[in-house]
Amino acid sequence: MIFIVLDLEYNHIDNRNKLLSNTLHLNRPSYMTDEILQIGALKLDENLKYISSFKRYIKPQFLVTLNKRVQDLIQIDMNYIKTNGVKFKRAVYEFMDFIGENLKDVVIITWGYSDWIILNKNFEANKIKNINLNNAYYIDLQRVVMNKEGIKIDPSLKGIAEKYNISACRDKYHDAYYDAVITKSILQKIGIDDLYKYNYFISFKKAKDINKSSDESLLKNEVNKEILCDGCRCKAKEIDSIKFYNYNRRDFRMNKLFKCTGCNTYIYKTYIYDKQKKGLMITEKKAECNNMADVDRMLEKFYAIKNIK
Repeated sequence: MIFIVLDLEYNHIDNRNKLLSNTLHLNRPSYMTDEILQIGALKLDENLKYISSFKRYIKPQFLVTLNKRVQDLIQIDMNYIKTNGVKFKRAVYEFMDFIGENLKDVVIITWGYSDWIILNKNFEANKIKNINLNNAYYIDLQRVVMNKEGIKIDPSLKGIAEKYNISACRDKYHDAYYDAVITKSILQKIGIDDLYKYNYFISFKKAKDINKSSDESLLKNEVNKEILCDGCRCKAKEIDSIKFYNYNRRDFRMNKLFKCTGCNTYIYKTYIYDKQKKGLMITEKKAECNNMADVDRMLEKFYAIKNIK
């Protein structure tokens, strides 16, 4: 098993970029509101030991000026990025070489899941169709920390680094490579056992445009997949489910509750179909049977939703 700790820095659209996009005929898709400027990553072995690193700046294609707030955060200008950057497709192919061929043996770690969503949007805008990152596993380390520490509001990378007494340079945050280094240090502090105990898996897969009457049939392959417990690798049995429902104007949701037939761990999966991005995100939480407080909270949350629906 190989772990890839990934971080992205990206530009966010503003009025100036909207104007230039139209004036310069940049063919910017409407969903391209965040363009990747930098990729930083570290490769770790199965014991979370360092193997190698990856860092690339990306020449912008759609958002050609830096949002003022973004420039203040990353502390470099667009001239530096254009001079030192490569085209997005080249960076992606080099990143895939860095990861390796067998994605089924890869776990990609991010701080929050927004980087993964933005990466997919940039793949689509740049018409990259021959690379499928969905064969890898993804874990949102921010959610792992929240589950482990009982934190209710999304914590910052800097805040958790300070909490875990990780030495960091304040001025280097918001550099993709440096943030990946800090994320790696947090991961190593947590360790393999707690990573899987408090895991929060992410999957963002392409799906057809759906409506309320046809969502179950179109997503059948995804929601009916056999579930294996990551702890003991035994099959998890479905206990209960909540069929797809309109969560808000933005997405449909489906909830499923499983129990491992081996170690009795409870697994709570949420399938979220984003109508705007036309993608399916799958999140997963676990509660071990010897921690009844966690189990009770999970069951209470599930049945509170079911009683409403």
